[in-house]
Amino acid sequence: FSLWSLRRHTPFRPTFRFEKSHAWTILKYSIPFALIVIFSRLYTQTDIVMLSKIGCTTRDCQLDLGLYTVAVKATLAIQSLPISLMASIYPAISALFITNIEKCRMLFQNTLRYLVISITAIVVVFSIFGKPAVELVWGSEYSGSVVPLAVLLLGSIFVVGTYPLGSPLNSAGFQKMYAFYVFFALV
Repeated sequence: FSLWSLRRHTPFRPTFRFEKSHAWTILKYSIPFALIVIFSRLYTQTDIVMLSKIGCTTRDCQLDLGLYTVAVKATLAIQSLPISLMASIYPAISALFITNIEKCRMLFQNTLRYLVISITAIVVVFSIFGKPAVELVWGSEYSGSVVPLAVLLLGSIFVVGTYPLGSPLNSAGFQKMYAFYVFFALV
């Protein structure tokens, strides 16, 4: 559908040719990004898997793990808003890094400021309306996940503050270094 829309509404007509040299170049540059995604995913999911495997066999433990899982999933969903903002400004950061480093620095600082303000506002709103929101989405039996959700969201202020750090590194060609940093955070 996207290809059809592209051809129907724009003068752009992509051609599909496989060129081995381009494929290797794309693969070479995409591996660090794939590792960043894998390490980030492991970082956000390892705790749930570990808690379930360490001996969480009683019914109460399983219920607590379910409540914690809801809090983690809600936190990740809420963090997707700032991630979307970063994805939308990435092309600008990449271009400015090459053409005007001072404007890139200003964009970076403003983005960081708005990300921290937005996630702080989300934390405040969920502190007030967390229980009704959880009950609306998951049901009243998951209202016990409100406290872990509040704690995880409070930590999100610091996590979201690190999102802009990867864009200048990636846009400057330091994606391998950033992949190492994300791996280091996982360990």
